[in-house]
Amino acid sequence: MDYAIKTENLVKVYTGKKKSAGKPVNALVDLNLEVKVGDIYGFIGPNGAGKTTTIKSLMGLIRPTSGKAFIMGKPAGSVEAKQLVGYLSEVAYYYPFMEVGKLLDFYCSFYEIPRSQRKSKIEETLALVRLSDKINAKMSELSKGMMQRFGIAQAIIAKPPLLILDELTSGLDPIAQKEVKDIVLDLKKQGQTIFFSSHMMTEVENICDQIGIIYSGVMLKSAPLDAFLKEESGDFSKIVFEEASDSVLAKFKEKKIDTEKIRAGVYSAVVPDKDLEDFIDMLRAEKCRVSEVNPRRYSLEDAFFQLIKESEKK
Repeated sequence: MDYAIKTENLVKVYTGKKKSAGKPVNALVDLNLEVKVGDIYGFIGPNGAGKTTTIKSLMGLIRPTSGKAFIMGKPAGSVEAKQLVGYLSEVAYYYPFMEVGKLLDFYCSFYEIPRSQRKSKIEETLALVRLSDKINAKMSELSKGMMQRFGIAQAIIAKPPLLILDELTSGLDPIAQKEVKDIVLDLKKQGQTIFFSSHMMTEVENICDQIGIIYSGVMLKSAPLDAFLKEESGDFSKIVFEEASDSVLAKFKEKKIDTEKIRAGVYSAVVPDKDLEDFIDMLRAEKCRVSEVNPRRYSLEDAFFQLIKESEKK
């Protein structure tokens, strides 16, 4: 299988940090990551989990303590690897006095794109990120959402096969978030592989093929999104029932099943599928009306917190 990104037991230890009183900080612990060509991979975790450290290691901006990382089969940080990546850092700064089109032309020079091709390439790229009407605007005139779209533009101007985007929509309003999400989906349709970090679960759940969850430098899970949510949801169903007496609630408690009050006389409970019919029969025998029975499906946010909770118990 072809991988756009692959790491093998990647370790990064920071030493001498004041906030840790000089003790070593394990930013990455034996990180094994595989991103398939053509996928959108969401790399999620709370602030300080190791997302940016991972990305900086992949880009060659910092050197890992041990382990290996590869970009399209090339050693991460090598000239060959960097030529295959478009990169947007978490905090990007641009010359505020420069015009959008001229700054993109400046980036074109880094990639040695011939002058004869730059005008059409800039126009094509700005159209893709919905900034065609801002080609003559100064960077200082762009909103934060526009600035982020420009960041994507500079990352894709040379059409690299892989994009690495750090905290893609952090700080953006809902409209700007949707605009950026739509751009990412358009890029995937054009065959690009996209690896982005985020701590916003809804954003990841809406667009990703694969997810990786990192916490305290440890990769807790890396899997196809649908398979992960199905696994975490498990074989359980949610029952909503009405006209429940105290004796009914006591029977749930005896079986160590929590009930949740929705409103007066209406409760819900999550029960194992193997016992579902028994619970329904019990409710009907107690003259309760069963109004809903649905398979439980965790959202990514639910599954994320469940996984974090389980890891903290170990």
